[in-house]
Amino acid sequence: MLRSLITNNCHGAVIYVEKRWEYASPTISTQILPRDFVKFCSKLKAYLEMPLEEYRDLSDEHERELVRFYGDELDAWPIGIVGDVMIIFRHEDDFATAADKWNRRKERVDYNSLAYMLDAVNESYADDIQAFLDLKLPHSVVLTQGFSYPGCCRYDVPANNDPFGWTYGRKVIEDNFSIAEWLEL
Repeated sequence: MLRSLITNNCHGAVIYVEKRWEYASPTISTQILPRDFVKFCSKLKAYLEMPLEEYRDLSDEHERELVRFYGDELDAWPIGIVGDVMIIFRHEDDFATAADKWNRRKERVDYNSLAYMLDAVNESYADDIQAFLDLKLPHSVVLTQGFSYPGCCRYDVPANNDPFGWTYGRKVIEDNFSIAEWLEL
């Protein structure tokens, strides 16, 4: 069984909650945009040894990426940065709480038991998907929401449904991809 799920969105939390596992990853309930997620995964241990800092003055690149990803739906979520990787804490009210959870969970990472999941929400991330696939990380998967890409698992979310809902999100993914096989359960 693979223990530490390194994911770029809430799907990891869905799995941990459903399996009733202790969180063994700091990426749980965070959002890491695809380009940054590729960098993060390529040097995971090095990034996890860096301090998490509050990120208030976004770089132009990160600002463009946020708008690209969220469009007009930007909210005032706490945002941190580890090295040059932006971490969005969509489920936390303040940075202090987010940092506390990040730091506690990063201590639980089992580098001998890692699984990686990149969720790409649209085709504009094709270059990032390919860069992630090129890392050839063991136990890695790319989920694509509503589009196909070679070597990836597509899933479709019917209109008016939340792909991250605790029960529904897992079902949408499980209809197209075996979490049990991925995690060697």
